[in-house]
Amino acid sequence: MRERFLSTVRYKSGVLLLFSLSLLLCLVLSAGSCPAANDEKAAAASTAQAKDKELTPEEEQKLKEAKAEAEAKAQEALKAKEERAAELREEQDAAAEKKRQEAAEIAQDDPLKDIWAGQRTMIDAVIKESASLSESFLSDTSVLEQIRPVEQDIRRLLIMVNEFKQWPSPLEAVSRRLSISADLVHSILLTAAGPQLSARKLLEQLDSSVESMAELSGSHVDETAEYLSKINTARFLLTAVITRYTSALAPASALLDRVKATRAEISKKLPELWMNYYTQAPVAWLSASEWASVPRNLSYFTTGLSLRKSVELPLTTSQWQGAAVRFIITFLSIGSLSVLLVNQFLQGMPKAMQQVKRYSLPWNVLGVSLIAASYSQTIEPFRLFMALGNISLIFGQSLLAWELRRIKFPEVTVDRSPLLALMPLTICAYVFIYLPLPRLVTLILWLTCVIISIWRCRKTPKLDLGKMQMEHSIRDMQPLVLWPCLILCLVGFHFYSMALYLLYSSVSIAIQISVASLSVLSRLNESLNNDDTRTMFASFILALAAPVVLLLSVAIVSLWLATLPGGMDLLQFYIFKSVNIGSTQLNLVQVLLIATAFFLARTAARMGKNFIAKLPSRGVKVDPSLITPMQTGYTYVVWCLFGFFVLRSLGMNLSNLAVVAGGLSVGIGFGLQTIVNNFISGIILIFSRTLQVGDVVEVGTVVGRIKQISVRATQVETYDSAVIYVPNSAFVSGNLTNWTSNSRTTRQQVVVGVAYGSDPQKVSKILLDIANKQSDILAYPQPVVQFQNFGASTMDFRLLFWVRDYDLGLRVASDIRYAINARFAAEKIEIAFPQMDVHLKQDAAPARRTSSLPQPKTGQIRRQGRPRRVIARKPL
Repeated sequence: MRERFLSTVRYKSGVLLLFSLSLLLCLVLSAGSCPAANDEKAAAASTAQAKDKELTPEEEQKLKEAKAEAEAKAQEALKAKEERAAELREEQDAAAEKKRQEAAEIAQDDPLKDIWAGQRTMIDAVIKESASLSESFLSDTSVLEQIRPVEQDIRRLLIMVNEFKQWPSPLEAVSRRLSISADLVHSILLTAAGPQLSARKLLEQLDSSVESMAELSGSHVDETAEYLSKINTARFLLTAVITRYTSALAPASALLDRVKATRAEISKKLPELWMNYYTQAPVAWLSASEWASVPRNLSYFTTGLSLRKSVELPLTTSQWQGAAVRFIITFLSIGSLSVLLVNQFLQGMPKAMQQVKRYSLPWNVLGVSLIAASYSQTIEPFRLFMALGNISLIFGQSLLAWELRRIKFPEVTVDRSPLLALMPLTICAYVFIYLPLPRLVTLILWLTCVIISIWRCRKTPKLDLGKMQMEHSIRDMQPLVLWPCLILCLVGFHFYSMALYLLYSSVSIAIQISVASLSVLSRLNESLNNDDTRTMFASFILALAAPVVLLLSVAIVSLWLATLPGGMDLLQFYIFKSVNIGSTQLNLVQVLLIATAFFLARTAARMGKNFIAKLPSRGVKVDPSLITPMQTGYTYVVWCLFGFFVLRSLGMNLSNLAVVAGGLSVGIGFGLQTIVNNFISGIILIFSRTLQVGDVVEVGTVVGRIKQISVRATQVETYDSAVIYVPNSAFVSGNLTNWTSNSRTTRQQVVVGVAYGSDPQKVSKILLDIANKQSDILAYPQPVVQFQNFGASTMDFRLLFWVRDYDLGLRVASDIRYAINARFAAEKIEIAFPQMDVHLKQDAAPARRTSSLPQPKTGQIRRQGRPRRVIARKPL
C-alpha cells in the first residue's frame, strides 16, 4: 500500500515538473520574440507594481533609470532609421543624376545629326554632278559621230546578206565582218554611255537614301521633308540626263540589235547551206556549157579570197598581237612539258627519244600552238591558222605513232612512217576544199591526183614491216579506197570522193596512235615491280582500249572536219542535233558520253572486284566469306550509277521513276514474277551468305560445287564436270543441303559384314587400325566402330570416320575398302555374302544349282557367309 502511494506521488510530481518546464519555455520564447519591447514591458510592469503597492526610494530610482535608458535607446533607433533613409535618398539622387548625364552625352553624340549632314552633303554633290553631266552631254556624245562610217559599212553588209543568202562561204565572211563592225560600234557606245552609267548609279544611290529617310521620318519631320525635297530635285535632274543619253544612243543600240539578230539568223542557216554546198548535184564535166563557164568562175576566185580574208586571218593589229602572244605562250609551255614527258617515259631508249625529239615533237608542238593562236575570246577562230595547225598535227601524229610502234618492234629498220604515203593526197584534198575554185577545176585537179596516187600504189614496192600487220593492212587498203574515190570523181561527186579519202586517212592515223599508246602503256605496266599493281594496271589498259580508240578517232576526225570551210558550223549542228526516239532526244555527244561511261563503269567494276578479292592478301583483316557479297554489292552500285547516268543523259527526270516502278509492279504481277523472284532470291543468297562460291550443296537431285552466283541463276558444277544452272528461287523456297557451310570436314562410313564365328573384337581392332593409318582421316573426332546388327547370314560392322575435306570422302572410303579386303584375307576373316542353292527334281534333266548374288546398296559393303538355303521343288 505504501509503495503504491509513493508511486502515485512520484507520478504526479513528474507531471507537475514537466508542466512547469513547458510554461517557462513558452515565457522565454515569447520574451525573445519581441526584444525591442522588453524595456517598455519592464517599465509597464514597474508602473503596474507601483500602482499596486508603494515603492521604496531605491526602487523608484531604479525605475526612473530604466525608463531613461529605454527612451535613450528609442531615440538612437529613430536616429539610425533617419540616417539610413537619408543615405538611400542620396543614392537615388546620384543614380538619377548619372542617367541625366548619360542622356545628355547621347544627345550630344546623336548619329542622326551626322546622317542628316552626310545626306545633305551627298545630295548637294549629286545635284552638282547632275548639272555637270547635263552640261557635258554634247561633248560626251560627240564620239557617236564615229559610228556613222561604221554604220554605213554595216548597212552595206546587211544588203550583202540578202545577196549572198544562198552562198555559205561569202555569207560566213559577211557574218565575220558584221561581228567586227559590231564590236567597234559596241566599244564606241561604251565610251559614250559612260556618263549614263554614272547617272544610273547615282539614281540608285538616291533611291536607297529615300528608303532610309522613310525609316527616320518619325523623329525629324521638318528636316526629312527638306531632304526629300532635295532628293526629288536630284532625281529629276538625273532622270533627265539618262533620258537624253538614252535617246542619243538609241539608234546605235538598235543597229547592234539588228546586227545581232542577223548574225543569229546566219548562224542558224549556215549548217544547212554548207551541207547543200558539199552535197550539191554532180558536176557535168563532160558538158560544154560547164567548160564555158570556167573563165567566168575563175574571175570570182580573187573575190572569194578577199571575202574569206576576214575569216582566215586577223585584220587588226591587236588581233595579230593576241594571236602571236597565244602562239608563243603555247609553244613554250607545251614544248617544255612534252620534252619532260618524253624524257620520263622513254628512259633507257635513247634512239627512240632522239627520233621523237627530232621529228614528231616539233610538228606536234607547232600544230597545237597554231590551233591555240587561232582561237580568240572575242571572235571566231581564224581558219587559216587552224588549217595549218591541223596539217602540222597530221605530220606530227603520224611520226609519233610510228616511233611509238617501233619501240615494240625494234627489228623494223624503216625510219619513216609508212602512213606518210597518205599525206600528199590528204593535203591536196585539204587545199582543194579550202580554195574557192570553180567546181570543174577542183574536180579535174582532184581526179588527176587520184589517178597519180593509184599509179604510185602500183609502182611503189612493198615495205618490209616485219610483224607490223596493222600498217600492212592500212597500206593494202589504200588502193581499195582510191578506186571508189576515182569512181566518185568520174560521176561528178568530187566532194564525196575527198571526204571518203580524208575519213580513211584520219581513221588510219587515229587507230595507229591508239595502238601505239596502248603499247607504251603495256610497256610501262611491264616495268612495274608489284605483281598486283601490274595486274590491275593491265586490266585498266584492256578495259580502256575501246573508249580510247573511239574518242581519239572521233577527236581526230572532228578536228580535221573543223578546219574545213564550214566544218565548225557542221560540227556544232550535227554533234548537238537531236534525234527523236519516241519522246527521248538523243545526239552524238550523248552517245559518246554514254559509250565512254559504259566502258568506264565496266573498268571500275572489274578493277573494284579485283581489289576487293585481294584485300586479305594485303593485310586487311576481313572475313573471306564477305568477299563475294562485297564484290556483288560493289558491282550493283557501279551499274546502278551508270543506269542513273544514262537516264539523266537521255533527259529523263529521276522523279518519274516512281511512275516506272508502278508500271513494273504491274508487269511483275503478270509476266516478270519468275524473273524478279530469282533476282530477289539471288540477292538474299549473296548477302545472307547461305551459299558461297566453292560450297558443296545438294538441292533436289543435284549435288555439286557452287561455281558462280548470278542475278538469275546459280551455276552448280557436278562431279561429272557438268554445269547445271539452278534458279535462285529453288535454293530459297526448297530444301537446301550445304555440306561445307560450317567446314570442309565431313563424316563418312564403311559397312562390312563378316561370317558368323569371327571374333568381333578382332574385327573392330582391325577396322580402327586401318582407319588410323589413313592420313586424310582426322584423329579428332576419333574413328568409331559399331557392331551394327546380327544379319541373316552376317555380323554387320560400321566404321565411322571424319575426312578433312569433303572432296576426299569417296576416295578415302574406297582406300579403306581395299585395305579391309586385304587385311581380312591376311587375318583369315571371311567376308560373308548371301548364297542360295535351288534343286529342281525332274525325270528328264538332273537337278541344277543356281546362285544369285544381289548387288549391295550404294555406300555399303555387304558380304554373306557360307550358310546356304536349299529349296526343293516338286515336279508338276
